[in-house]
Parts: sequence; C-alpha cells; structure tokens
Amino acid sequence: MTHPVPRILLALGLLSLLLGCGGAPKTTTAETAAPTPASESAVCNPPACLLPQAAPPGGLDPASVPMFVALGFDDNGVVGDKTPGAEEAMSWALAMFGARKNPDGTSTAATFYLTTSYGAGGETGYGDGDAQANPAVIRMWRDLHAAGHEIGNHTHTHPHGTEMTVAQWRSEMQRAAAVLTGAVGSEDALAVGLDPNQPVGFRTPFLEYNDNTFTAVRQEGFAYDCSIEEGYQSGQDGTNFLWPYTLDEGSPGHDVQVSWGSRAPLTRHPGLYEMPVYVFIAPPDELCEQYGVPQGLRDRLKQRQDYLDAADGKITGFDYNLWALFQMSGDEVLATLKYTFDMRMKGNRAPFLLGMHSDMYAAEYAESLAATPQERRAAIEKFLDYALSHPQVRVVPVRDVLDWIKSPAPL
Repeated sequence: MTHPVPRILLALGLLSLLLGCGGAPKTTTAETAAPTPASESAVCNPPACLLPQAAPPGGLDPASVPMFVALGFDDNGVVGDKTPGAEEAMSWALAMFGARKNPDGTSTAATFYLTTSYGAGGETGYGDGDAQANPAVIRMWRDLHAAGHEIGNHTHTHPHGTEMTVAQWRSEMQRAAAVLTGAVGSEDALAVGLDPNQPVGFRTPFLEYNDNTFTAVRQEGFAYDCSIEEGYQSGQDGTNFLWPYTLDEGSPGHDVQVSWGSRAPLTRHPGLYEMPVYVFIAPPDELCEQYGVPQGLRDRLKQRQDYLDAADGKITGFDYNLWALFQMSGDEVLATLKYTFDMRMKGNRAPFLLGMHSDMYAAEYAESLAATPQERRAAIEKFLDYALSHPQVRVVPVRDVLDWIKSPAPL
C-alpha cells in the first residue's frame, strides 16, 4: 500500500513503524546530478510550463470551471468478491464506477496505480515475503483498463524510496512497465497490454521520494507524478489550494516539508507535471452536526494521533490515514470528504484528487479498523453520490484532469 506520511514531522527511520509499512528504508548510495536550485524561469509558457497558482488555468473564473473529482487507487492486489451487490476491493471499485454517470452523461472512471508484483509475482517492500504470480489479479487489471479506467505505474516491488538512486528508481519503473505493456497472448498471460507509446502516470510507494525520483520520472517519459503533498501551507483552507503545476520552480508543498526538516530541497525538473496529493480537512466544531457527526471531531482525531493540528484539521489525503491511522468511522470519513469537497466548490475548484487503496474495501484486509468493510465501502459510495449531485462535477481519471489543465475550457 501507499501508506502516506501524515504531516511528516518524524524522522524517516520511524516512518515504517508509524505507518505499519514493515522493514526499514533501504540505504543506498545517492546518485544525483549537480544541484540546480529552483529559481525564476526566464520564460514559462503553458502547457509546457505551469507555475503553481491558486487561480484556475487559462484565466477562467472558478464558477465556469469543472469540479474534477479523481480517485487514485494504489497497489491493487485483491480482486475481491464479485457477487453482485456484495463486491469487494477491485471488483467493488469496478462495479461502483460502472453504476454511476457524470452529470453530463459521461461515464465515471478512476485511476489505478499498479504494484505489478501483486500480479506478476516477486518481492515486495513490506517485508512479508514474495508475492505469488496471480493471473486473476492481472485479468482484473485488464478489465479495469477495458472499462475506461486509467492504469498507472506504482513500481514493481513497492520499495521504500528515500535513498534510492536514479538507476534504482528506473529499474522499478521499467519492471512495472514491462508487465503493464506486455503482450497479452493468453487469458493467463502476466501482462496488461497497455500501449507502450502512451505515457502513464506514476506514484511512489509510501509517498517516499527524493530528487532522484523526479529525474527518473522524466527520463522514463511519464505523463505526470502524483507523490507530493499539497495544502499544509498556512492560510490554505481548501478554498484556495494550488492547482496542479510543473516542477520548473520546485514544489510549494514539498518546500513545506523541507521547512519541517523532513525533506531535502528539490532541484528543477522542467516540464514535469505534479498532480498533488491534496490534504483532507475534517470539519470544524461549528459545522460538525451539519455534516452528520457530533461536535469536537478534530479534538477526537487529535486524541487518536497527536500530530494533528486541531486548528486546521488537515490530514494526508489518503484513505489509509482516515481508516487506519485515525481509525475513523464511516460517518467521520464521509463528513471529512464532504467538507473538503464543499470547500473546493466554495473556492477555486482545484481538483479533488483522493488517494485510495482498493484492498482496504475487502473483508480480508489485514489491519484492524474501526469501520467494517461494508461501512468503508458505503462511505465512499455516499461521497461519490454527493459529489455527483452537483452539476459541475466530473468524476474522471487523473489523466483527464491533466488533459483539461493543458487545454482548459469552461463548462
């Protein structure tokens, strides 16, 4: 899984314990190019270059901008029960989107970032032994692709990445790409059959990255990265999150983590789009009842994880953080997602990119959670239905959000 780092205030050596990742981060000799600090570009012309800004691209008024909602599922190693009405894991996700349309009548779809060892077999970064080849998982990945969902690269073995070299990153990316783009010669082929000439998106395991990551992402020709957290900046309240941007001048979200002492500065990576992991925001006391939970949600969450700042209620934008780290109920998750969405609608309509794990919606999920699998699935379904009740909403893959950003047009 991509167990993201919540407000990365801890030493990297402790992250594995906090997030239940298993095993210590790998230590390898760093391989970096000569540092090129981010500095003002002489020319930045969209879409090749798009600097961070809260205003929608193309000079559009927020009222005329689609409200994009994009769910990005990581790992994806569990097919789940396929019984109609009782689907789980990837089968549930496939059925959930298949049963829903956007307000304009188009199909809803999502992004699935695949850790390919879960289908093709091989070692994993969880310290729990090698994964076995599983043709049923591969077939489900092909089904997702055939249904119009975006398939992204989440490495082959899901390694810890803070000390990886460019060569190590590229090896992981290439091993995954070999499975994703391999030819499908039979039903049980360990290949997905994607077009090798069609760039895909990339997300790092555990949201662990270094400067070498982005060098490798560019060298491998990915369409975008989706690993940097955004929204922890003081003064950002969900109405004014930054729209996705290129890394020509670095990343404001990353710079916040540098100020915490948890990251090293990034060099420039011109033209590489970052589709950020935006924080969730739990509703404040005065709005809790409006969102269906008792007052004091932020205080209760702080009791569960002391690093939470109850003044802003910000949480890393992944379901793992909600269900596992904060042990939220279905009602609490639904309230948090609705409030975060409503702040977008009230403000600049920056895309709502939700970090997800399809295996968390199966009965066999390994970790002990406060909400049942049925409650977890119901919360996500209710949120999707709530979002889709707004005519401006488009539930689409991350790639579609990026395509619109590169060529923005009003509703």
